Amino acid sequence: MLSRSQEKRIRAVLSRVHERHLSESLARVEEALRAWHAGEGTVFAVDDAIHQHQMRSRRYWHLYANTAVTSPEVGFILDEALQFGMISPDEHRELHAIWSKPKIHHQDTKTQREH
Repeated sequence: MLSRSQEKRIRAVLSRVHERHLSESLARVEEALRAWHAGEGTVFAVDDAIHQHQMRSRRYWHLYANTAVTSPEVGFILDEALQFGMISPDEHRELHAIWSKPKIHHQDTKTQREH
């Protein structure tokens, strides 16, 4: 089972990866707005960029903000953080080892006590 400080460390990495994806998505909206203001794009292109951002944002929220720190997706997200240069290879190994420790569930503990 993860300690609170371990959960906090992993959650901080999830948050940074989430922020990176949101920033990239919003940059696309910003670019569409810039093109529209410069007369190089249409209001429909801006509307589409906003709509696409909303879809990506929902996906990101489900994947990054709404993910339990013990879920299988965390391994993938830690890999992303390493690829983005947000964490060092050593920190990646350490966090991955913390995250992938066998989890003892309440029911398992109860069963062990009964034996």
